[in-house]
Amino acid sequence: FFCLCCCCLFLLLSGSSSSASSSVMDLGGVRWSVDESCFSVVKGAEFWVYNSEPLELIKKTNVGGTLSLVQLHGRTNIVFLVGGGKQPVESDTVVCIWDDLKAKIIHRLEMKSRVLNVLIKNNRLVIVMFQLVAVYDFPGDPFPTLISEYETCNNPQGIAAISSSPSRNILVLRHTDVADAFVSDIGGTSYSQRQGDMICNCCKGEISELAITADGSLIASTSQKGTLVRVFETNTGSKLYDFRRSLLSTSLRSLRFNRDATFVCIASDRTIHIFHINNGNGKGKVLRQRGFTSFETKNQCLCTFGRGGSKLIAVSEDSQAVIIHFDEATGKEIMDREVYSLCKESRAAMFCVDIEKWKKAHYGHKHKQDNVLKSFAKMSSPSSTTEAETTSTVVTTSSSTE
Repeated sequence: FFCLCCCCLFLLLSGSSSSASSSVMDLGGVRWSVDESCFSVVKGAEFWVYNSEPLELIKKTNVGGTLSLVQLHGRTNIVFLVGGGKQPVESDTVVCIWDDLKAKIIHRLEMKSRVLNVLIKNNRLVIVMFQLVAVYDFPGDPFPTLISEYETCNNPQGIAAISSSPSRNILVLRHTDVADAFVSDIGGTSYSQRQGDMICNCCKGEISELAITADGSLIASTSQKGTLVRVFETNTGSKLYDFRRSLLSTSLRSLRFNRDATFVCIASDRTIHIFHINNGNGKGKVLRQRGFTSFETKNQCLCTFGRGGSKLIAVSEDSQAVIIHFDEATGKEIMDREVYSLCKESRAAMFCVDIEKWKKAHYGHKHKQDNVLKSFAKMSSPSSTTEAETTSTVVTTSSSTE
């Protein structure tokens, strides 16, 4: 009888622990759009799309195969999918372009190694692999066209970032040396004067995170040690700030600037750290400062700033999104935290191109919305879709094997 009770207790505990572990959300499946107006969450064959402010569900979609990542093209109906898991929608070497209005894949880009990250901005599509970054003209005529490639060091996390301002496309990625970042103006905008390429020595060890400001003027980096956050100018490579997070090593994630480049945040184990950037102060010398403020979280999370500046949005591994309001002068929380449950809803609104919302996502910048939307319509038109389906056109790019 005693043995039977012990067995029952063991089964009960193991069942509860397995259910608890299964409820933990993989933060690798959470990705913000480049303009941070919305974000996606991947769970198996489904992806959920949420508006950032106000935080609400936009769409839940099942694509019929498991996914490793989903990258949104702002608030449009174009979504980029990469397969993964037990029954992948496609190989993890293929980027699928999904039209959510048609609820199907309209084109595929086949790479030679596993796709680790996808960035989409204006008319530039950036695909990050283990030792290579490929840049495409998007949507192309009629398909995306490869315009440049960059070799990198081993980059298993797919680290790269692109400026969010519609006027400049400044890309920062890892260079061939593990401590260096490479900054490049990948064009595709009406800005007449392109910025030259620049190699920036970011740390003594290996880079773990990279971020870039909306206008592309500053980059931030962290190393595998996780004790410092450094900020550099992109046009000269000069170091402006050494921010001390702690003397203790830890893994860091989700390095982000706010839209006005006055703050930079980073998430560690169960803490979000914020550092203050005094633009124009201390010119010509490196400023070494401690953190401006920090906030404890219940679980590990990813974070970004709200569009207002004095607001943090944190998505945690317990499938919750938390909004933290803070005072920009003192760093103190100024109201109760807003908590939202993710991936719980059973029904959702249609995800389509809402031109007014799309324009609001780019407020403060001049942008040719009409031309971009016409390009999306051209790519997903019946004629171009038919050509993609009948000829099975695949764009390939060379890459080192992981």
